[in-house]
Amino acid sequence: MNHPLPAGFNIAPPEMLRALRFDNRFVRELPGDPVDSPRPRQVRDAQQA
Repeated sequence: MNHPLPAGFNIAPPEMLRALRFDNRFVRELPGDPVDSPRPRQVRDAQQA
């Protein structure tokens, strides 16, 4: 599916994009969530609006 780009928006040529390497150091260093179940839970010190 092709979507038109907004005016003034340029994408790098494919050969330049292939040279990019993803670096997930930031994500890897985040603390993990000890609860892996997909359920709602209370967030400590959260304020209700």
